[in-house]
Amino acid sequence: MPVAKKVLVVSGKRKTAIARAVVKPGIGRIRINRIPLEIYEPEVARQKIMEPLMLAGDEVWKQLDIDVKVWGGGYMG
Repeated sequence: MPVAKKVLVVSGKRKTAIARAVVKPGIGRIRINRIPLEIYEPEVARQKIMEPLMLAGDEVWKQLDIDVKVWGGGYMG
C-alpha cells in the first residue's frame, strides 16, 4: 500500500480578504497566487512574508512547498 503524503490546507479571513494556503512536503518552493516568492514585489511584502519562515528556521521551511491563494484586501492585504 502506498504511503500517503501529508498535506495541510489552512484558510484565513479578515474583512474582505480571504487567504488559502496548502503546505506539503517539498523543496522550499513558496508561491503567492502562483507567483514565486523570489520575484514577488514589492520587496517590503516579500520580507514581511519571509519573517515567520526565518523564525522557523531554514531546516523547517526548506522541506516544505507552500502555495497561497489570496483574494481581496488590496496588494499588501
